[in-house]
Amino acid sequence: MASKRKFNPSFNIGVFIPIAITLVAFAFASTFIGISAGLIVVLFTFSLYALFSLWTYAKTRNIAYFAAFIFQSLMVIYFLTVPHGLIPIGSKEKAWFFYFCGLIVAVWLVYMMATGKGKWKGKNVFELAALQVNDTVNGYTERPRPAGKLHYTKSELFGFAEFVRKNLIALPYIEQDSVVFVPVKMGDEYKFLLGFAGDHRFHSWVSFDFEGNISASISKKDYLCFTEEFSFDQLCDSLGKLFIEFMEYYKKNETERILHRLNSLKFGYFE
Repeated sequence: MASKRKFNPSFNIGVFIPIAITLVAFAFASTFIGISAGLIVVLFTFSLYALFSLWTYAKTRNIAYFAAFIFQSLMVIYFLTVPHGLIPIGSKEKAWFFYFCGLIVAVWLVYMMATGKGKWKGKNVFELAALQVNDTVNGYTERPRPAGKLHYTKSELFGFAEFVRKNLIALPYIEQDSVVFVPVKMGDEYKFLLGFAGDHRFHSWVSFDFEGNISASISKKDYLCFTEEFSFDQLCDSLGKLFIEFMEYYKKNETERILHRLNSLKFGYFE
């Protein structure tokens, strides 16, 4: 595997902003109002995270988000029931039961983070697509490019879409005559899941129509994240062929090979 990265978007700090705001708000409320106010801030934050995790699990069926929902829910109960919480249940030890259960779930959650099960793999997708591209002629254009043809049934296509969504490789959008796959990078998932991303065709995508035709397009934002001005046509062709390869693995029931290829890049969790 090539050691020099070809796709290198700037580090997305968006995932850390809610954490920073929570810590600052907790410190402010605890210092100037009281510890109970600080606990309410943390309780509110964990409640929002839990709702987002549940929403994401409902949209993707990704098990890491279900684990996150359980952990965040247990933390909500813990901060509710501690002696200074909104509904204290008595001794500190009783509240700590929920904290202990949360720690157990947290170990499960950390394991899934370490194995990439909860990571959005858009960056991995673009890096794999760029591995075979070296030409730096004919830079960015807005037109999509055909990437080939493949035989598959609608049932296989919809099953592949479910696999891709569940493993956070891309978000599938079902259109009248095709399924469009949009690779999502870590930090960008919030705008897609909360409906702030706009039309999915404004982003990079790979389209599988019901006649077996595959086409691809890379957005200008993603194109500018490549380390060089690689040939746009070749990048689109390579992106489309990568998804064709993934579909072929899926049809042969060799989905582990898809995940192995993506995880072989050894990106960090927040990349």
